Amino acid sequence: MTDVYIFQADLLCAECGEAACNRIESEGHSPSNPADETTYDSDEYPKGPYPHGGGESDHPQHCGHCSTPLDNPVIETVQVAGTPVLENWLTFYGAPFIRTFHT
Repeated sequence: MTDVYIFQADLLCAECGEAACNRIESEGHSPSNPADETTYDSDEYPKGPYPHGGGESDHPQHCGHCSTPLDNPVIETVQVAGTPVLENWLTFYGAPFIRTFHT
């Protein structure tokens, strides 16, 4: 399962989360101790990484920057048709997902 970051009200894959951290650090705006997540807000600097695609959700999650599926545990699905994200989910999750979301 994929590790994720939480940043500006979005989930980011590990690659995008680390890139955001590196960009903010290079701009000199990182918190003094990123390991102490109580000292900053996720709007300012990514929090994480968190395991299992961000945890259990009602539907598959994807990265808010690159749309990569996050491989989170799905407990219930909702129908989302006609979106690029759905195509990513279908490619990543395969046949069981297709049966769930057939339109």
